[in-house]
Amino acid sequence: MVELEKRVIAVANNGQRTLVIVPAILLFMSTVVVILRFQSRRLNRSKAFIDDWLCVLALILAYGGYIANLVMVLAGGSATPMKHLTHSQLIIWFKGLVSNYVFWVSATAATQLSILFFYIRIFGVKRWFRNILYVAIAIISGWWISAFVSEVTACIPLAAAWTPGLKGTCINDEEMCTAVGMMHVVFDFLILLLPIPIIWRLQMPTWSRVIVSLVLSVGVFASVCSILRMACLINLSDNPQDKTGSWLYMIYQVIEAPIGIFAICVPNLSPVLKQISASTFGTSIKSLFDSKSRLTGSNNTSGSGKNSKFKEIRNPSGFSSNGKGSFRAESDEVPLQDIDSVHRDRSLEQ
Repeated sequence: MVELEKRVIAVANNGQRTLVIVPAILLFMSTVVVILRFQSRRLNRSKAFIDDWLCVLALILAYGGYIANLVMVLAGGSATPMKHLTHSQLIIWFKGLVSNYVFWVSATAATQLSILFFYIRIFGVKRWFRNILYVAIAIISGWWISAFVSEVTACIPLAAAWTPGLKGTCINDEEMCTAVGMMHVVFDFLILLLPIPIIWRLQMPTWSRVIVSLVLSVGVFASVCSILRMACLINLSDNPQDKTGSWLYMIYQVIEAPIGIFAICVPNLSPVLKQISASTFGTSIKSLFDSKSRLTGSNNTSGSGKNSKFKEIRNPSGFSSNGKGSFRAESDEVPLQDIDSVHRDRSLEQ
């Protein structure tokens, strides 16, 4: 026990704190939305689909990456200059690096496949679009296999990948980083852009299409993380040769999967959000905003005229309880639609 305590490195700088705390917060948020995603299925009385289970798989793999990241920080000395680490700590750090990469490539592949199967379920009415998605699934699967195999066979003997000073033959790290990373970035942006033309051709209110498009675009930040994690192309460190001290690359790699999971779950949460809206808590929140809207409307009544952006809302008898009409901005009435019900909408153009 004493020997184990000596091997644990104190979290003593901002880099280490960031590596430990930020991914934990994002993983918690991702876990919540995944649970709510399955709650939405229960409320809709529908079974879980393959994209739901792929989302769970991605979350499990993201936790695996975070555990590897914790080992790198607490036992390997992440965010600590290499010159301050012992040989055994460096071995732990490089082992964690290999494990972290394997979890990252697997989690991001599962996330991308979940998005593609979600597209098939929602927008698969169009045969040409469905065929494109099947091709994309095959390409993503091939990318994952090649990236996984290339990492676990990167050195001969394999121990040379994590043992400083051990002689062996290894592939070029920068070339593999560039190839795998750039393909992943391209896939990310293509997946985000694929459904936009279909969404904007749906017979649904414009604001609903805007909302859906914006929700899907949350994944853009995950794509940005996939760019920033590529140390082979972007220099985020004062000393790029100091691998253990360059912690910014690691934080972007660890948080990419949780952010992606969060983005792909949000469009599936409409049933839960409707339930919350109808609850006592949701009613209280709406009442709070309605009272603010009435106050704003009262302040603008005198100069509203015919061109006012506010309209008067009265109860069925024509008058509110206080004898005055309440006012609400017409632009506040944003129509929402359950994205999970779009696949049942046969108004898509054939």
